[in-house]
Amino acid sequence: MTVYYLGAIAAMALSLSALMAVAWVVQQRTGNSGWVDTIWTLSVGLVGAAGALWPIAGAVPGSRQWLVATLVVVWSLRLGGHIAAGTDDPRYVAFAQQRGADAPRRMFFFLQNQG
Repeated sequence: MTVYYLGAIAAMALSLSALMAVAWVVQQRTGNSGWVDTIWTLSVGLVGAAGALWPIAGAVPGSRQWLVATLVVVWSLRLGGHIAAGTDDPRYVAFAQQRGADAPRRMFFFLQNQG
């Protein structure tokens, strides 16, 4: 049973890692770091909902699991929509300016830590 749950945690971690790699590609191609937080929010919502619905002991997800998954998705869509309406994040602009030519590589690893 423990191996089953460790596999679920590993799948969620790999999913978040892959989604944050997508966020990095979007940020690099658009030059707009505002997408980073939007993608993070939607990624956490997607993976969080999947984690909430993960079968417990092989059982079909119950009403509590569906409630948690629904709340996570609503939170994610609401916050993600709010953040997407914004512009380039000044924190990430400063991050890139401070790191110069090494900024893309450092940003990739920074986003992996966020995931």
